[in-house]
Amino acid sequence: MTCQDCKFYVQHYFKRGRSYAKVFYGHCAHPRLKERKPNNPACDRFKELPHTTKSSTTDAPNRQSLTPAPLETV
Repeated sequence: MTCQDCKFYVQHYFKRGRSYAKVFYGHCAHPRLKERKPNNPACDRFKELPHTTKSSTTDAPNRQSLTPAPLETV
């Protein structure tokens, strides 16, 4: 088990032309932000990612995950 297999791990990307490429770096979002590399051993807060099918065409994040959530007005 490594950080990249955890649901709290957030992979970082850089924009290359019109696409995105993974960098060997990310962060853990539980319970606070911590710098992590994908191959770090998993910690005691590890939660397995749900099983999903991986697209073979790209490693880029989907556009929805890059769009900030709208702010609510009160």
